[in-house]
Amino acid sequence: MDFRPVDPTTFFAQPTPRPKKPPPPPPIPVTPAGQPASNSTSTASSSQQRLCAPRRSKWEKMHDILGHISKDLDGLGNFLELLFYHRPHGTKDVRTSRHKTMVTHFLQGRTNVKMGHIIELIYRHRQSQPPPTSAERELAFSSRIPHTDICHARPALSAWALILVGQEARREIGRLTQNDPTDPTDTTQLRASTNGRVQDAVVADWDTLADNMSISKIAAKYSKRGTVPWYLTEMMSASKKDGVIVVRQRRPHTTASIGAISSFILARNRYASGYLALPLAVWQFACKSHVDEKRIFSRFGLTVHDTTARACLDSLTDTGLEKMCQSIAEGIERGEMLWQYTLDNVQQFCRQRDLRLGRQDILKVGCAATAILLEDCAPGAFNLQDHLNRMVKQERKEMTTESLYLDIDWDYIHELTALHWVRILVEFLPQLAFLRKDVEEIFHSERMTKRRLPPDGKTVVQPLGTNAERETETQGMMRAMLDFEAQMGLDEKAMEGLIITPRGDGASIAAMWRIKKYLSAHPNHYKAFQNCVPPGPEIWHTRWTQLNSISANCYGAASAQDPFALSKSATAVGAKRPSDLKKVDFWPVSRSMALFFEARVLDCWRIFFGVEDLLTDFPTSNSPLPRIDTLLSNASTLVRRYASQDAYHQALDRDFYDSSSSEMRVPLGTPWTKPIAEQTLNLEPSSGDPGDGDEAADAAGHLGEYIEPGEQAPEIAKSDEEEVPKKRKKKSKSKKTIDHVEADDFSGDHTLANECLFLQDMGWWVIAAHAVPDGEVGQL
Repeated sequence: MDFRPVDPTTFFAQPTPRPKKPPPPPPIPVTPAGQPASNSTSTASSSQQRLCAPRRSKWEKMHDILGHISKDLDGLGNFLELLFYHRPHGTKDVRTSRHKTMVTHFLQGRTNVKMGHIIELIYRHRQSQPPPTSAERELAFSSRIPHTDICHARPALSAWALILVGQEARREIGRLTQNDPTDPTDTTQLRASTNGRVQDAVVADWDTLADNMSISKIAAKYSKRGTVPWYLTEMMSASKKDGVIVVRQRRPHTTASIGAISSFILARNRYASGYLALPLAVWQFACKSHVDEKRIFSRFGLTVHDTTARACLDSLTDTGLEKMCQSIAEGIERGEMLWQYTLDNVQQFCRQRDLRLGRQDILKVGCAATAILLEDCAPGAFNLQDHLNRMVKQERKEMTTESLYLDIDWDYIHELTALHWVRILVEFLPQLAFLRKDVEEIFHSERMTKRRLPPDGKTVVQPLGTNAERETETQGMMRAMLDFEAQMGLDEKAMEGLIITPRGDGASIAAMWRIKKYLSAHPNHYKAFQNCVPPGPEIWHTRWTQLNSISANCYGAASAQDPFALSKSATAVGAKRPSDLKKVDFWPVSRSMALFFEARVLDCWRIFFGVEDLLTDFPTSNSPLPRIDTLLSNASTLVRRYASQDAYHQALDRDFYDSSSSEMRVPLGTPWTKPIAEQTLNLEPSSGDPGDGDEAADAAGHLGEYIEPGEQAPEIAKSDEEEVPKKRKKKSKSKKTIDHVEADDFSGDHTLANECLFLQDMGWWVIAAHAVPDGEVGQL
């Protein structure tokens, strides 16, 4: 049916046609007595004509209404256009009051059937979908042509909805590029630097960058101010289970949504880099990312350019130095030193890629320092005169090894070591996983807490400018210290009556004390560096020194056959043996030694429970799962038995062992027999080449297989013996390995004694390693 467009103004200007009144019914005859005439028979009443028409169904009414619409308005389309007529501004509304009232109630949802129901019915209607052969099938959710040019309802509605959602998403992304007017703390437009031309520009600082790197905070802001972009990205990236959005653990959709929306924002406005773009660029600078990687991230809109990041860092440095100097000046006015600094050497090997005359590789050496804000310091703690008075009294002479030993809370260390033994067991056995929360609560209990840092506390630090001084040299250290103190605004006048505590590694502390020694005769306290009081090496360097000591004492030779030697443990797990046992690489060696320690602790637990394999045989069939207090009591016994000084002395003297209590006695096992080697190789490393020991160990691994006692060695052909390289045999010019022979009157076990010392010393190291990330400075 063809529809004829109707002009709404012309249509409503015409008078509304009124339906003609039906003719009146014929009069009913009346009898003289005034009663209606009736037939003489009783059946006359049943055949009488009805005065009211029967009730029509809603479909019959719809048929009549559509007939009028088709006749008077030339189709349903013209009717709907007139029904939802929207008068232009400044014109007269020609609709009747009934028309306006009914449409208003329907559009405002004051009827039983609302617009949402109608749209759903139209979109789901069978006739709204184009046939498969129609070209409009491909126009669903399409923005190529206007939706008014699409004939079928379903693709027209989807195209209209797509354009509407796209316009709203663009509007909300544009709104996200601006600071939130209702939130004065919003820093969407965070400037890396400013030249003063823009008023009220928010320049980046460390606190703002740290807050803006919070994924949860960014997600809350985006979901609040940009509901449409957030919903679209969430629908595209989130997984669903039973209709409910599931947040993945490895790759959560919130992070992906934030990355996508942040790139959209930065693409719209280059100054809207406060959330993710600028902090991520600074993080890339800190990680020393490759320049190509920075360019790629910047091109994708995930970060700002590297030039902007460097300008931001310059601004952060200037702002941080100003705040630090102001804080130091305020503390000096009150007679307090609120800051200290820690320094160390820095090195960078600069390789020359353009090999021309006069160009060669160089090693740049310098010194770097970081200023640290001191908190919760006692009043007068940094008073110089009080420090000098204490030095005059020479009370330090009364400090001896015995006094230091008595100052240590050994009961607390024993309980803490036992708790770590329980932690190792609980983390290893899946059967005891339910006790992990209990162990964590005990670590944070009042008994195990000495001085814990606040959980939400953050140490305020400020990097200082580097210099080209060598901090291991006395004069270089003196110039470096003066340079760092000058950057902090500390001169002779500011340091009058105050002391400062510079920190560093062992070599740095030694250089500082040499300066004080050489200048001790100078009458000026500042020029004699009397204001400088180094407290000692840093915690990390102290842990490293202890790690070097344990490595040198416990690793043994590369071909050591002593079951105590850590070299055997390293060979068993495939870990690399340190080439220099007196100066090991901290992280790989600390991880491997912690693994060895935990394995030996678990072996002590295995012996205690009397099982062959903890994973498969624990718990035994006739014993229930132990409680946490039972494990702590058992761990206390094991620490005394295997990781204490009494255990060490007990292992060296059989009489001491026999006279000890039952809980201190180590269960006796079968005598250990030295493994039998297939080949008779000289595996002792030569004194001239430190790498010969490793080569000999490798030769033993390839050519000599150790056979445990009780096993039969396989037969070896003579030709296999001849395959040993002659060159490797020539390298082994040192003396052959001489096995240790115990004295005739020795009744102890050196292997067990060394094992007790390793478990004790490494247990203390584990306590320190666990206390640092936990913020428990009292255990250090």
